[in-house]
Parts: sequence; structure tokens; C-alpha cells
Amino acid sequence: MVEIKKHFSDNHETYGSPRITIDLNEARFSISENLVARLMKQSKIPSFGKYSRYQKKFPVPDNTSKNKLKQEFSIKEINKVGVADIPQIQKCEGWLYLSIVQDFESRRIVG
Repeated sequence: MVEIKKHFSDNHETYGSPRITIDLNEARFSISENLVARLMKQSKIPSFGKYSRYQKKFPVPDNTSKNKLKQEFSIKEINKVGVADIPQIQKCEGWLYLSIVQDFESRRIVG
């Protein structure tokens, strides 16, 4: 029991019964994982489950802008109405943000 508490505290109190069993077997103690788990439970040593690699989904806030065109898509003047997009591109170094502004009528990239 003392050895289990020692290995648990030496590893920042994050090891569960499988890792503590490996540590104890390497230290020449012949003990099973089930016995370590039972002893940890009796002495109220907490064990943590595996971390999930998936993040929990939270609702996305509605931060869309107002429709200023009022569904009027027949614009006759150049450089009066533009559309924009900012895609995210994941790179090895981190995230890259690409900002694009396009003229609505001429379809040319203006920024």
C-alpha cells in the first residue's frame, strides 16, 4: 500500500492502476492490476479515465452580419459592393488566415 501511494505521488497523482502496476513490477513487486485497482479504491486514491481526443461541441454564437443588399443582386456599379471570406488553413506551424475581398459585379479580387 505504501509503494502504491509513493508511485502515485511521484507521478504527479495522475497514474492509474495500469501504470502503477507496471512501475511496481519493474521494482520487483509481483502484483496484478486488479489488486492494485482494488487497493487504490480502498485507500481512496482517485484514478482518472482516458482523455477523449474529441472536444465537446458547444453551440456556435450567431455573429453573422446584417443583409445590407436586401436580396438585390443586380448591382450596376463597379467597386460599390464587395464580398469577403476568411478561410482558416491548418499548417504544421499553426493556423494561417487568408483574407479575400472580391468585387461583387466585376468578380475581381480587390483586396
